[in-house]
Amino acid sequence: EAIGQLSGHAGAVFSVAFSLNGKTLASGSNDKTVILWDASTHEVTGQLTGHLGRVLSVAFSPDGKTLASGSNDNTVILWDVDAQEILGQPLRRHLNQVTSVAFNPDGQTLASGSYDDTIILWNVATQRRIGQPLRGHTGELFSIAFSPDGKTLVSGSADETVILWEITTRHRIDYLILGRSGSVNSIAFHPGGKILASGSDNRDVILWDVATYEAIGQSLAGHLNQVRSVAFSPDGTILASAG
Repeated sequence: EAIGQLSGHAGAVFSVAFSLNGKTLASGSNDKTVILWDASTHEVTGQLTGHLGRVLSVAFSPDGKTLASGSNDNTVILWDVDAQEILGQPLRRHLNQVTSVAFNPDGQTLASGSYDDTIILWNVATQRRIGQPLRGHTGELFSIAFSPDGKTLVSGSADETVILWEITTRHRIDYLILGRSGSVNSIAFHPGGKILASGSDNRDVILWDVATYEAIGQSLAGHLNQVRSVAFSPDGTILASAG
C-alpha cells in the first residue's frame, strides 16, 4: 500500500531520486523546479529554481551533498543540497534537451545524455567537460547508468540499442542491439555489476550478462504498453519495472 502522496509541484513529475542515505527525495517537474522532500515526514524541505524548462532528470551525488538536474532547456545544473543554491553556472554544452544524468560512484564525474544523440562527461569539481562528447547512437538518449565499479557507462537510445562505454578511454565496448524493440527507455545495473536490465517500447524487460553481452534467458513479459523505467533493489533480489 502507498505510504504517502507528495503534493507540491504545479506540473507533471518526470524524475525522482533518493539520496544514498534515504533521507531525502528529489523530484523534477514540468513546472521547471526541483523539490526536495523529507522522506520520513513527506514534507517539502526546499524548492530549487533555476531551469528555464521542464526538469527531466535528477540524480544525487554519492555523498548526498550535490544534486544534478537535466532539463529541456538543454542544460545541466549542479545544486548544493544543503544551501539549496546553484553551484557555479548551468552546464551548457548539449544542443538539445538533457534527458538523463548520472554520477560516477566516486562522485567525481557526472554523465549527461541528450536528445542531441550524445553523452557528455563532466568533471564535477571544475564543472568542465571531460574530452569530447561520446558519439555512437543514432537516436535520442533516454537513459544512462554507471556500473557499480564506475569503469563502465551504459546508454539506451531511440535507435533501439544499448551501448557500453569504457570510461577511462571513452571508447565503445559493445553494442547490445535489441532489434524492433522501439526506444530503449531505461537501463539499470544490478548492484553486483554483472547484470544489466533494459526496458523498451516493446513492453518487455531484458536482462543482459555484462561479461558476454548476451541476453539472459527470455525477456520478462507482463506489461501491456511501453516500459518506461527499471530499477534494482539495493540488495539485488528484486527488479521493479514501470510501464
